[in-house]
Amino acid sequence: MTTSLNLYHQKISIILARYLSAFVGEMALVEVFTAPTDVVFSDTEVLVPDFLFVSNNRKYILEESYVHGASYLFIEILSPSALQK
Repeated sequence: MTTSLNLYHQKISIILARYLSAFVGEMALVEVFTAPTDVVFSDTEVLVPDFLFVSNNRKYILEESYVHGASYLFIEILSPSALQK
């Protein structure tokens, strides 16, 4: 069993989601997905970024339950402990 993310990470995620959603809503050029959304690159390489942007011209990478391939932008929130590694 893995532990959940810390509260600071969750607060940052909520703040970013609020701003990104407003920004993207105005542009209508991309879709934003939040974790947990699998991004599948191969049978052995699957990432789960905190935020994922898929532009309208790459919507073909959207599957029913995951994203297949590279998107427009990934965002990962790093904890202070991750920066020390």
